[in-house]
Amino acid sequence: MTRSFGDYWDGHIVTSAWHYYWALARALTPNANPGFAALMFAWYRRPDGPGLGRVGQSALTRLASALHALDDMYRAWQLPTDNATNDSISDDFDQIVLGVSGILDNLALLAGKYFGLSGLQPFEWSLVHSKYVRKLRAVGDARATAVADYIDSNRIRIALHSELRHHAVHRDRLAGMSYQHQGEPQETRMRIFEPMLGELWQSLEASGEDPAEWGIRDRVGPHDTKVSFVGQPERAETEHSPGEAMLDPMPFARLLMRKTATTVDDIFGRLRLQNDPSLTAEEVAAIDSHDAKASWPFRPRDRVALILTSPLAGL
Repeated sequence: MTRSFGDYWDGHIVTSAWHYYWALARALTPNANPGFAALMFAWYRRPDGPGLGRVGQSALTRLASALHALDDMYRAWQLPTDNATNDSISDDFDQIVLGVSGILDNLALLAGKYFGLSGLQPFEWSLVHSKYVRKLRAVGDARATAVADYIDSNRIRIALHSELRHHAVHRDRLAGMSYQHQGEPQETRMRIFEPMLGELWQSLEASGEDPAEWGIRDRVGPHDTKVSFVGQPERAETEHSPGEAMLDPMPFARLLMRKTATTVDDIFGRLRLQNDPSLTAEEVAAIDSHDAKASWPFRPRDRVALILTSPLAGL
């Protein structure tokens, strides 16, 4: 996991970790390759070219940064469980949740600004806001309609992060907890309470996902717990829980990142920015030629080994 410290060894040279994560983000989103190239070609061709280019670049850069945080989580996960490890995993988890929010917001801005949407309040610039989707449909462009159809078909899955984002934005850290089974190593879990738990659970089930595969287990309803204090036998308190479960951040973060990469790829695939009329025939040919020759951004001799080093391998 030397990448999480800033570099990695690919069998030939030591390379900047940033190049790895940028390449991995592009490998996970092959439809973004021609789309990103089109944004760069159109930078000075369209009046809104610089703005679109920056938003598109930000979405892919945030994806790379979130992948870096996922690697860092797995590095910390292999360390002995203590308060510092729990804090590191929790901080990286927050970074991923917020990163996903930024990525999806950037996609909403990219599609909306590209098709010239207007009359939206700042909070309405969201993939899952109904007014945003209605305005996309009103554009009359088949690509805008395709994006709107995709959002409507995947609305629940796209919004999976929203409840956890609320906790991260307001710095209401999920309670960390360590426990140990006989003969097994310690593991980090986070306690997640109602109503956040119920909304997240329902979202997962409604999108066809198994909450257990996402690391949410041991769900219990409202209950009271007697609390005792060392050295104070006469003192007793009762802790009330509105209902809770234990959240393993490792599988949740990994699956959330994979679903997010899929959303980025699917939306770029429907936008088809490489079809923009501002591009010349030569530029379109250059984009098509590059995409046909190199659908993966890795050298052929390295790409399998590099992809398999990611925590997302196999998903």
